[in-house]
Amino acid sequence: NSDIIITAISSQEKVLKKKWIKEGSLYIHVAGLEDEFDVALSANKIICDSWECVKHRTQTISQMYKKGLLKDRDIYSDLVDIINGRKKGRESNNEFIYFNSVGLALIDVCLANSLYELAVEYDKGNWIVK
Repeated sequence: NSDIIITAISSQEKVLKKKWIKEGSLYIHVAGLEDEFDVALSANKIICDSWECVKHRTQTISQMYKKGLLKDRDIYSDLVDIINGRKKGRESNNEFIYFNSVGLALIDVCLANSLYELAVEYDKGNWIVK
């Protein structure tokens, strides 16, 4: 009965059941195969950080894709398209949103570089090795 559900586990067992998902909730899938296929199939929108990366992994919706239970057209959007306004995020309080994140190392590197540049600009931080 939660508004936000996060399965930050590395399970290969389906521990999240569709019957536990309430209308209007947000499910953030972070790791392995921790939800029933029916959880994704019941979502109003499936959003990924990068569907092209997700579909080649072993997570729930990746396995569904490989089995033909999900098609490219079933993925509503990549997160960047919502952030940039090309797609709408939640459009009603009743939508069940399924967000699948794999994490993108490129984003981590870009963030680290931006933080480094800010530290240099403001003369902050300490050199560990010169």
